[in-house]
Amino acid sequence: EGGSPGESDQPAVPKDAVVISEIMTNPSDGYNDWIELHNTTNEPVDIGGWWLGDDASRTPVFLSFQIPEGTVIEPNGYVVFNRADDFGFGLSSYGETLHLTAADSEGLLGYGQSIRFDGASADLTFGRHTNSTGLVEMVALEHPTQGAANADVRIGPLVLSEVMYRPAFTHFEFIELQNISSQVVNTNGWSLAGDWNYDAFDLPRVMLGPAETLLVVPVDPEVFRAQHAIPDQIQIVGPPYPEYHFQLDNGRGRVELLRRQNGRDEVVGWGVLQQEATRAGTDRLVDVVVEVEGGEDEDAGGVVGIGADDPRGLDAVDLRHPDV
Repeated sequence: EGGSPGESDQPAVPKDAVVISEIMTNPSDGYNDWIELHNTTNEPVDIGGWWLGDDASRTPVFLSFQIPEGTVIEPNGYVVFNRADDFGFGLSSYGETLHLTAADSEGLLGYGQSIRFDGASADLTFGRHTNSTGLVEMVALEHPTQGAANADVRIGPLVLSEVMYRPAFTHFEFIELQNISSQVVNTNGWSLAGDWNYDAFDLPRVMLGPAETLLVVPVDPEVFRAQHAIPDQIQIVGPPYPEYHFQLDNGRGRVELLRRQNGRDEVVGWGVLQQEATRAGTDRLVDVVVEVEGGEDEDAGGVVGIGADDPRGLDAVDLRHPDV
């Protein structure tokens, strides 16, 4: 009441005291989505009167479900709400945004958070993950952990491993994929999307063995192979038709690796490329989520730029996860 002129405001709810920690958006029963909240503090937090909402019909709805009075999350504890018994609205298995808004009987408390999630295959959950730059995202987990600490981030089997976004003169861009699993991966059903002016590039059927790589190029594969003296055992695929030419921005852009399952494009990896970034390279989240700076031979938190002495040319950016 009356504010606090000349002094710092004391928030009613400390930042990140309660967070959306895990969500199920595509349960195998086709209906009963769930949302898990986590109290990150060492004190109990009363969330009675708080709200959950989503982007219904692409319009943010912040106040869809009000959490019942008397709902308290114990220190470092969890509470789970499900669609059947609690919030009623469905979370899109194709991806959308979920909102948490703090409130009490007198109104909103000035704290909230919104998290964006992507498409999901059946029984896949997304969990809160903070990467090495402090960026918080919801990423796919190895398995659901309703009401408990999150499982490890799911990685693979196919990942973005390298992107050339600013090649030397007369050379070409490329995107490199790698199979980091111990099994053969069929690329049928996988695709690439980005900031180029075309729909997602559906990968042709290629069988990749463990640790093998696949180069995706915007020109005839044999032209690219000859230019860089690529060995015959390295598989290369070109554009799906001659007029299709993906072109990555030389300074900033986005590349996504997607896997289509049951009619849904599940984003399993992406790289955000920045020539002049305010924050340097990060770790991979689902498969790879990387903020990188352009330039030669840069080492940015596990992200290694390939310099001019590399046969692939200038400013290739290695997005391979530091743990792989």
